[in-house]
Amino acid sequence: MEMEIELSPLTLTILVVVFLVLLFFVVRTFIAISRRRRSKGLAGELEKLRHKWSQIEISSNKPEHSFQVLAVIEADKLFDYVLKSMMIPGKDFGERLKVVSARYPELKKVWSAHLLRNELVHNMDAEVSENRLKNALQVFKQGLKELGVL
Repeated sequence: MEMEIELSPLTLTILVVVFLVLLFFVVRTFIAISRRRRSKGLAGELEKLRHKWSQIEISSNKPEHSFQVLAVIEADKLFDYVLKSMMIPGKDFGERLKVVSARYPELKKVWSAHLLRNELVHNMDAEVSENRLKNALQVFKQGLKELGVL
């Protein structure tokens, strides 16, 4: 005894629309939960992160060049810490930055500041102007603002 169910085109259309609406709400809920989970990673730490940034800015305003260099290195570390706390996937800073830049296109500018940090850390003869250092710090600061940390 085989039973065949025939659906009219209207009934089939209604079922497809209902399915798509349900799928939309499931995806939307998943995204909302994911955002909350990521923001919770930072929620309790915002004060600590902002304090760390203020220390970086104080260091960068000292007249000695070495303090400005250290400020860029510390800003890079802080930025990567924020990305990790947001649970941005990637095995290193570059990969995490690439992932987060898809959602926040303004963060692509952080790449140049990170490259400067790499130059400072890996090239012992690196001679970097005060202007480049200050620009890199400004880029890190804008990126942290974009992420809602500052």
